[in-house]
Amino acid sequence: MTDKLETLTREAQKYTTEEQAMKKCGLEKTAYDHLIVGGTPEDERMIDNPNTPLAMLMSEQEIEERLEQSYRVCSESYPRHIFEADIKSQIERDSQIKSPLTHMVLYLVKIGRLPKRYKHLVK
Repeated sequence: MTDKLETLTREAQKYTTEEQAMKKCGLEKTAYDHLIVGGTPEDERMIDNPNTPLAMLMSEQEIEERLEQSYRVCSESYPRHIFEADIKSQIERDSQIKSPLTHMVLYLVKIGRLPKRYKHLVK
């Protein structure tokens, strides 16, 4: 595996830059994006598909679980209806300051992978 990662790290410079990789949300990143910034791809499937965003390798259920995981980080002091209202507001106002979850939702909409449970967050 180490040899494969070393090869992919060398290849990464052909496909992305550190600046481009840093602008992407977690599910938008490819193995090359992780490697170009000195990281490690977070999912084994990314090694075999180094230029494919993680969201395109995940099932709808996995994506939904990731979104839920993001919500649970804040859930104790942040009721879900307020949390979702904040996301909707950031999207509707096209706010320059967006939470990582809002970036993730917008990316999933862009690639047509936003789970049904979250469709109400966008128009």
